[in-house]
Amino acid sequence: MDYDRLSYIEAIEALAKEYGLTVPREAGNVESAEKVEDSKKLYVVLAAAAEFYQQQLRTHSNKEKAIGYLKSRGLSGQIAKQFGIGYAPSGWSNLQDHLKEHDKTLLVKAGLTIEKDNNKNYDRFRERIMFPIRDSRGRVVGFGGRIINPEDEPKYLNSPETPVFQKRLQLYGLYEVLQKRRAISKLLVVEGYMDVVALAQFGIHYAVATLGTATTPEHIQLLLRHTQHIVFCFDGDNAGRNAAWKALQVMLPFMDDNIRADFLFLPGEDDPDTLVRREGKTGFEQRLQEAPALSQYLLQHLSSAGNLHSLEGQAQFVSAAAPLIKQVPGLLLRYKLLEELAHQAKMNLAALSEMTGIALPKSEANKPLPRTQPKKQQPSLMQQVITLLLQHPELAQTVDNFSPWRDLDLPGSSIFCELLDLLEKNPNLTTGAMLEYWREQNEVFSHLQALAGREILLPETNLSAEFGAILQKLLQQAKQDELNNLQKKAEQNRLTETERQQYLTLLQKK
Repeated sequence: MDYDRLSYIEAIEALAKEYGLTVPREAGNVESAEKVEDSKKLYVVLAAAAEFYQQQLRTHSNKEKAIGYLKSRGLSGQIAKQFGIGYAPSGWSNLQDHLKEHDKTLLVKAGLTIEKDNNKNYDRFRERIMFPIRDSRGRVVGFGGRIINPEDEPKYLNSPETPVFQKRLQLYGLYEVLQKRRAISKLLVVEGYMDVVALAQFGIHYAVATLGTATTPEHIQLLLRHTQHIVFCFDGDNAGRNAAWKALQVMLPFMDDNIRADFLFLPGEDDPDTLVRREGKTGFEQRLQEAPALSQYLLQHLSSAGNLHSLEGQAQFVSAAAPLIKQVPGLLLRYKLLEELAHQAKMNLAALSEMTGIALPKSEANKPLPRTQPKKQQPSLMQQVITLLLQHPELAQTVDNFSPWRDLDLPGSSIFCELLDLLEKNPNLTTGAMLEYWREQNEVFSHLQALAGREILLPETNLSAEFGAILQKLLQQAKQDELNNLQKKAEQNRLTETERQQYLTLLQKK
């Protein structure tokens, strides 16, 4: 999962494929098993098509026309090979004649051919430069075809949606980025295949492209699986700025305090391909460094829509900005955005907070930080026990009965109980697999990820005993909290008969 940056299920399937094993499915889930088998057939025929297109670029009688086009765009043979670029020659049945051993309906289902009314099929891609679209595991899931003849239409043609290809879930070039086997400090999102390939030609190996569709939440989730810094690159015209604004709105709910998003707008008629050829890697990356951050772009865009020198303009500015700022999950970023909004709208921060419903941090948070390094806060008992279970899942097997701890009423107890249930059903889960279980719950996932990396100073030699001792302390803490609550009620004569019996029982035990 860490090395290939795969999800838990993807990692299981990748390992199974490597060793020729079949991934077991839940009993009775016949439909799921059939879908897996159908997908396998599609992957096979798509891989064969990619190989055919690459072969045509090397051997077809008209290959010089395709190669000449690639050279005119400044692409080398090495970069073409890296991205698996090929050539679909003119003609109605070149591909299906080559893949005649495969069922015709399979070629249609894969989006490679189109079925006519007279029950005859023809190749979808003809006289085009072919870009195979690969998922993060390197499997070909679809194609993008670019015209060679300027008079042909459309300029770009993508595979249709298929059982293995949905545009909202895929990013062109991501597989090639992952092949670099290094930490990905940032990912650059551009609009076209040629942009990705041209940037890679100039040594910028961290660009990906959406596939003719606007940025989706699924794209953001896929990007954030591999990096915490995303740079969106758009044309500087109205269409580019409209696309950028839509991308910003999709990005807002993912903006935790550790996430960074920037927006680069290109000058004039440039696209990334032409700009990197003119300015080179150094010049292009300098523009990336100077790209406005999401927060800056957000407020600039909204403030430019009205006159901030008038009261009406200030009110409209705040009215437009507040709902967007509310979507930001990062507490610090949300606070800083609100602070800047108050400054630009010439409003009192506390009044703005009350009017918009965006809470301010407690007064203590506004005090200047002490010069001395503050002491690290001791993790709570609940945090300690969750950390130990994450780092050493085998500890769950040392406890015969978890039922006394399932009814704890303490902060974090719901996650603790869910973790116990997960390990009870799947005692061999690893740390990575447990974290993957919570990946879609962003806030919980981030919290558990932090706990999994936390150092707990306990002796490794007698870890099970220490774990058991912390569990007992948790139980005692919960009982003490319950006793304190009942005691407060008793002092106020608010105990019910049931609570009175509980109170007496707890006092006797104490």
